[in-house]
Amino acid sequence: MTQAPESFTPARVLLIDDHALVRDGMRMHLTLQPGLQVVGEADDGEAALAWLERAAPDDLPELVITDIGMRGMGGIALAGALHDRYPELAVLIVSMHDNLEYARQAVRSGARGYVLKDAPSDELLAAIQAVLAGRVFYSARIARGMAEQTPAAGPLDALTPRERDILACIGRGMANKEIAAQLGVSVRTVETHRLNLKRKLAIEGRAGLVKFAVENL
Repeated sequence: MTQAPESFTPARVLLIDDHALVRDGMRMHLTLQPGLQVVGEADDGEAALAWLERAAPDDLPELVITDIGMRGMGGIALAGALHDRYPELAVLIVSMHDNLEYARQAVRSGARGYVLKDAPSDELLAAIQAVLAGRVFYSARIARGMAEQTPAAGPLDALTPRERDILACIGRGMANKEIAAQLGVSVRTVETHRLNLKRKLAIEGRAGLVKFAVENL
């Protein structure tokens, strides 16, 4: 059994699911946890992005919890869009699909976790704590399946397409401002991606990232 945390790092949460009853149940469960505050809801990916665009900076969430299969933009596509536009957000997929490839696609797109809807509640709480801390979390059943079927992954396998783009630019010696201009994002977004790359690759400093990029891309 996964051990649930006693308390959470304070975090604002955006809930996304196309079933209102599911959102109601999730909201009620999360608001019982000290430190978690549900600040918004949406019923699909497009509505979630619109909500974020309207939100004041102080109201933006630290955590997005989304279903995977929804009408319109689903959870995997949303995870990719959020990773490009709001790379500082932690994204957790909560899905009924016990599918290893869905879980892999979700994390490759930028989600930090994949939890099954029939998982114990303490597993969901542990997942929230993990992704808020910058770690990747899979439901126990998904993690076991991956361990049995997947060969050892290389360090590049953990990176999203956007992170690979940033890393390639770093390998060419480009500064943050140059990378931002080339990729059409803000300098702050580039800085956030740099921090994520250092965390994922366990690398300290700009020189280390440059060296890794030159040797691996």
